[in-house]
Amino acid sequence: MARAPKVCVAALTLLTINEFASAVHFEEDGSGVEVNTGHKQLMRRAIDEVGKKAMQDHAELHCNTGGDASPGTPRVAQYYQKLTHSDSATAALGDRLVQAANADDAVRSCGSFFAFGDYAWCNKAMPAESEFGKKNLFKGFVCNVSSPQEVSAIQQDEASQTKTALVLLHEDKARWREKMQDAADAKGKEIDQRYDPLVFDAKGMKVEGPQIISLLDQDRFPLSFELRLKQVEQQREENHGQFEALSFGIEETDPWSELMSSQYFLNTRLFDCYIESTKGPMFNDMHGNHSREKPCTDRGCYSVPYERNRICVDGTAKEVGGKKFLTLQDTLRGRESLSTHVKMDVEGSEWTVLEQLLNSEEDLDKIRTLDMELHLEYQLSGGMPLEKRVEIIEQLAKRYAVSGSTIQPLFRAMHEEFGREQTKNSSYAKNPPGIYNSAGMPLDQWCISFVNRKLL
Repeated sequence: MARAPKVCVAALTLLTINEFASAVHFEEDGSGVEVNTGHKQLMRRAIDEVGKKAMQDHAELHCNTGGDASPGTPRVAQYYQKLTHSDSATAALGDRLVQAANADDAVRSCGSFFAFGDYAWCNKAMPAESEFGKKNLFKGFVCNVSSPQEVSAIQQDEASQTKTALVLLHEDKARWREKMQDAADAKGKEIDQRYDPLVFDAKGMKVEGPQIISLLDQDRFPLSFELRLKQVEQQREENHGQFEALSFGIEETDPWSELMSSQYFLNTRLFDCYIESTKGPMFNDMHGNHSREKPCTDRGCYSVPYERNRICVDGTAKEVGGKKFLTLQDTLRGRESLSTHVKMDVEGSEWTVLEQLLNSEEDLDKIRTLDMELHLEYQLSGGMPLEKRVEIIEQLAKRYAVSGSTIQPLFRAMHEEFGREQTKNSSYAKNPPGIYNSAGMPLDQWCISFVNRKLL
């Protein structure tokens, strides 16, 4: 029997009415209706102005994925290790990398994530799952974001005894309706029912008003758990050739392309010019006679056809020592916008490729998700400086949104190892890695996943 998906549910903390009101100052609601600021009447105009900031400041995702990639922003403040010596400039670069891995934007928008191995995907960006995926035969982690209340969006603030809500107090409702009716009559129009307020009594109980999703802009405020997941699932479309996957860097197994093939029915194109083993998808047909109608039922199998290319990706197209190299632009040629899922694990050769990608808006637009293993320390001699590599990740995090990384499980493992050594020797300190943050945690090699911001 297939194991059920491991589901991690996270809560989105909502803004208190005092916090919300302090950020909003206006006298009319846009239709000539005077707003009673003394009672914090916060209607749609207020939501438009500060709703996005509310979500950014308060969205949180907690999901225990063990040693696999962790969706969301790395939560690493508690992890540290003592180094024999350190350099403040190097530590500052490491801190910048951790900051660049901030995934708040994706958490706010995606609603649900799937994490497996080194990568974490925003489900909003992924095709509809096959039965293979629904049974979770890859044994990954489903991480769902939820709001703390079903529809009322109200929460008690224990410190101030105020309410979290976008509401009118009950005693103000009659005055608000009167003003709205006057404005509507003056313009010869009916009152727009979308702007009916949520009304609560003094104890915070909902008295009347529409469901929160008819009052609020769904892109600027959290939906309830069930509604958010339903919305995400409705937006996911089956793949029938409109999407494909490119996997650069193949070993004896390539779980990433296997997953794309069997979980999402994506045709995958595999690229590697170095591997010499006779095992794995580059040398053996792991598709066989499988198809959408006769899909794989286990790992080590591709449900739909894949393409093998004894070619590597590089900053320039060339042939060296009998090995052929193409640019990322070459492999993306002819692809439509938001059509391609990309994975790169190319042992330090990614930097010139990424630098070129950032210079091509057309190619950036074609990529739907981008998963990479980063090698910060490789090929530094005579190559790209470390600070330039950090800048590239920062630029990618602006152009795309981070959906997850392996920073948190990496730091946790290193912190635990350091703790074990310190119990044996209280003066124990580690030699510094090539790059580390201000807590001494290593960032030489780790993985990060991005989603195109146009999908959020």
